[in-house]
Amino acid sequence: MRSVRIEAERPEGEPPGCELWLQKIRQIVNEKGLAEQTPFLKTLEKLLTVNWSESGDDRLGYTLFEMSIADVERRKKMSMPPGPVTVFLHPVLITDTNLLNHTYVHELLHAAGLTAHDPLHKELLLELAPMPKLSESPLLQRLRGAVLAEQEITSWNCENCEYSWSRTTVRPPLRCPKCARRLR
Repeated sequence: MRSVRIEAERPEGEPPGCELWLQKIRQIVNEKGLAEQTPFLKTLEKLLTVNWSESGDDRLGYTLFEMSIADVERRKKMSMPPGPVTVFLHPVLITDTNLLNHTYVHELLHAAGLTAHDPLHKELLLELAPMPKLSESPLLQRLRGAVLAEQEITSWNCENCEYSWSRTTVRPPLRCPKCARRLR
């Protein structure tokens, strides 16, 4: 599946401050005893810059360390500061506060040292700023519409009952909505 480039006007001001989110992350990290997994958290405020990414980017956010991933991993193991870190947030997020919060926390967790998309990263993200439901996010609905518009398959067909329905999801369905048999 191809990614969708997102066009949005870059806001005049700076992205929202990260202090509140870093405070919440620190609180959960301390409660759960995860300081070893998030070694960059203690110096992050001094080393972190948050910017808007370029319009037309296909990512809602990303974290950029100014060193190789091998050096980042080495610094994690030795509990050394990560050096300058920049979090980029897509300007389109200004239209959807819940998705902005989710993306922001996601990137801050990476910047804190949870560089992998592992179960711990997912658990903390779910606890701090869960992904908004599709029905609650106009931006996610818009992105889904853009992805569906680019797909070659416009409908699904059941080989068992020959029922056909328009495609409204990005992923293929597992079962037919009419006969409930598994699709091949």
